[in-house]
Amino acid sequence: MKRLFFLLLLLASQPVFAQTATIRLEDLSVKIRPLMPIMDPELHDKQVQKHARVIMELADALEGATITLHNTSLSQISIYMRYETSLSISREGPHCDLLDWKHFLSPWKRLSQEGKLRFVAARYTDEERQKFPLVNNAEMKAAVARKCEGWEELLDGVTSPTQYPARVGISKYILRIVGTDKVGKRVHRYITFEMPMGC
Repeated sequence: MKRLFFLLLLLASQPVFAQTATIRLEDLSVKIRPLMPIMDPELHDKQVQKHARVIMELADALEGATITLHNTSLSQISIYMRYETSLSISREGPHCDLLDWKHFLSPWKRLSQEGKLRFVAARYTDEERQKFPLVNNAEMKAAVARKCEGWEELLDGVTSPTQYPARVGISKYILRIVGTDKVGKRVHRYITFEMPMGC
């Protein structure tokens, strides 16, 4: 028993190595750490896209991550970040996510820069994460009935999109990379990170 305890203690004390995801865009590569490597070959090999879409895993976190740009011909680069919230209804495990309904879309936030091509992703407060358009019970019920028939009864007595079993959470992060190309034209490149809504 003691040997097992010390083995578990040793494993817990080992450093967790942060992983890096790479996303290729038309005129640059974006490396994000810590983020699980992305296996989608479209994001690794295709270099003509101006807007990439990444499906995130439940354990992935973009906020506070280090974003480094590589192999770029752009100059005067800035990165901006925003998020989108969506409504989700919980049924003690299963959930109904209204990803095609109403959303709150935050203003763009310019990311702080730690080096020439290294930036830090924004962090958001719990209050920011729960922002959502004003909706009433009837609107929520109608939207839930269209998406998950029979679930609308869970909203009986619910007066706010943040009142259980309803919840509001971040469903997307969007990065906008702005730079100047070789002929002096300002260009915009986007990466949308689609977040799972489940717990």
